[in-house]
Amino acid sequence: MTEDLRETLNHSDELTGAGRHEEHLALMREALARHPGELEVVIRAAEAHMVEGPEEAAELAREAVKMAPDDPVTLTRAASVMFYVERLEEARKLLIRAMEGAPDDFILASDLVYLGGQIFFAYGNHDKAEEFLTLAFDDQPERPGRGYALSDLLEHQGEFARALEVADEALRHRPGDGALEDLQARLRFLVYAVEALPPGYAVRYK
Repeated sequence: MTEDLRETLNHSDELTGAGRHEEHLALMREALARHPGELEVVIRAAEAHMVEGPEEAAELAREAVKMAPDDPVTLTRAASVMFYVERLEEARKLLIRAMEGAPDDFILASDLVYLGGQIFFAYGNHDKAEEFLTLAFDDQPERPGRGYALSDLLEHQGEFARALEVADEALRHRPGDGALEDLQARLRFLVYAVEALPPGYAVRYK
């Protein structure tokens, strides 16, 4: 790895860790122009484009898979990109390939399970979705999205009390998470009625 590439990837880590999304996207565009054949740059560029450029994100994810067709890490990350840019069938196929190739000590095992739960939910298989999302939440309750996804699924199934328990637990690990706080407030209303809502909250129905 060249010094330029190492510095770029370190800067990428700093920007993503700080939530500086626009700067990170610009960095990845520059890195892609300088290092078009570098797998890590290609998959990071795919991830960086998910919001502003879903078509570009999908194409870059496909390119990363072509570069490393049997690498479960690349397949997992590409599957996640495809899911978030709404290429659901491509995400499902990549997920299966990643699961088939993942070793017992797979470094992204929790991410793979979490994504599997989301894909099962999207396809309407709520039993499997709950199984996978529960495993992912129990394993890494502090990670963004883990508690929200499970609580949202339980709410969708009408299990409001269980959904609230998950939201409460998730917020103990992620205090200040606005999306979780809104979900918790809505679930409190559904479970306990309006009197249980914190001051200043308004319920937004789906």
